[in-house]
Amino acid sequence: MSKETVQARDGRDDMPVFIHSELDDYGLSPIEFRIYGRLARRAGKGEAKESVPKMAEGCKVSERSVQLALRLLELAGLTEAEEHTGHTTVYRLLPRSRWADPAQLDELRERVTAGWKKPTPATIAPPQLLHPRKENTPTPATIAPKGTPVEGTPNSATATPTQRAARKGKPHKRDVRKRDPRTNYPAIQLVKQLSGYLPRMILYDKIIEVLGDHPDFNRARDCAVEWASRGFRMDNHGWVFDWYVNGIPERTANANGNGREKHGDRPNGAARTVPRTNQGDGGGWQPKVRLGG
Repeated sequence: MSKETVQARDGRDDMPVFIHSELDDYGLSPIEFRIYGRLARRAGKGEAKESVPKMAEGCKVSERSVQLALRLLELAGLTEAEEHTGHTTVYRLLPRSRWADPAQLDELRERVTAGWKKPTPATIAPPQLLHPRKENTPTPATIAPKGTPVEGTPNSATATPTQRAARKGKPHKRDVRKRDPRTNYPAIQLVKQLSGYLPRMILYDKIIEVLGDHPDFNRARDCAVEWASRGFRMDNHGWVFDWYVNGIPERTANANGNGREKHGDRPNGAARTVPRTNQGDGGGWQPKVRLGG
């Protein structure tokens, strides 16, 4: 098999071209070599400024081929790129001492190809920044005109006190009470269970002191039931402070012998509902007032 020898003679005298053997034998692909020559022509001894679309049009290759070639030249140390936001990227040609070993070019090409992804509409178009919802971001309930019903939003007639307070941006007073850590104490929860509501917070410490950490439920229930059966108000906690500690006093028979306690036998501050009776004089219901004791 014969080997053909190619001989070239430069007969030009008006457009000299010189290509150093180091570059010619370095191992660049045709497109890489072409792009490097384009940058060398533009740069001279300075910098090259040209967009990728114009390079692709001038070299008759695709924009992707130009991007891959530019990336390979940068990784191999032949060029460096300096990007400027809103302006064309500046390319500089680096000295021979910065070039990578030619044996590494195939590995560098694999890295360039593996790291390149085909552009998609999501990557081409700039992403829209979504602002996180703030605490006071308007909601349908606040945007709708006053009096306009909004689905899922109770109106003033059906809204609870907590919901009405939330519209005004203020916590409901019951919500504030629930945030007191003492509300979860067994003693406070026991009083709530037996009386039907939470006691005043000013009494929390005293109730906890009397009932303790492990209150006797049966004992407290008996006190509460007897307290209510004698007509005392449950918002008065004498059944806790007095009866739970000292025991339930016996009923004292009054003059009628009905077994109800006398007025003077009620604990201090223990109010009792006054019975009402019809006087029959057309005056309607009137309270029965017992004078003299």
